[in-house]
Amino acid sequence: MISHTKLSENKARRKKELEKENIKRILRDNEAESIAIILFSEIDLKHDGVIDISELKWFFKKHKDDMDVKIGDSFIEEAFSVIDSDNSNAIDLKKMKAFIKAMFQAQLDKLAYTD
Repeated sequence: MISHTKLSENKARRKKELEKENIKRILRDNEAESIAIILFSEIDLKHDGVIDISELKWFFKKHKDDMDVKIGDSFIEEAFSVIDSDNSNAIDLKKMKAFIKAMFQAQLDKLAYTD
């Protein structure tokens, strides 16, 4: 007979494997790019093909109730500087795609590391 602890461990292991497979599929099937396009379209309020810091702050403020943690301006500014890899004070779609892919890859790496 399998113990309750063993069943819980197997369930947790299976959940982690499913999450890894989902992230791999997202990366393989270019779904990360689709996510980036949708996200970019929502944040680019001025429809000028770039996101500035005010648009990113607007986005986080709009979705603050959807988040588990409170996001302040300093976090948003830091996130902006990370995504704005060439320090142009603008995030274009190419940068957004690269960032979203990197986030999924980082999550996959984290899951693999904790095996």
